[in-house]
Amino acid sequence: MNNPSDNHPMVHLVGNVPLDNAEAVFRTLGDSLGKHMKRLPDGETGRRKRWVRFIHDQLKTHPSLEVDPDIPVFQFKQWDGKVVFEIELLRIKEGMAIARLLSCFG
Repeated sequence: MNNPSDNHPMVHLVGNVPLDNAEAVFRTLGDSLGKHMKRLPDGETGRRKRWVRFIHDQLKTHPSLEVDPDIPVFQFKQWDGKVVFEIELLRIKEGMAIARLLSCFG
């Protein structure tokens, strides 16, 4: 039995793809890498382009969470030390049960 990767090296993509939308990602990657991939990601385009910020914004609206004023803002730095963006860290509000928080996320 032949392994498909014997003739075509396999590619595994992680993260976002800087294209306008999922259709552009599917067309571009499908055309260029299709035979080298088992799965094709949607590229985390649009609102999800900055995944950490997207998730943070979703969690920040949860009624059981709040920004933790006692912890400094977390800085995301690139390889040369330049801060590319900052994000406030969250905590569970006093008196809130962690079970309530977790039940919202499955």
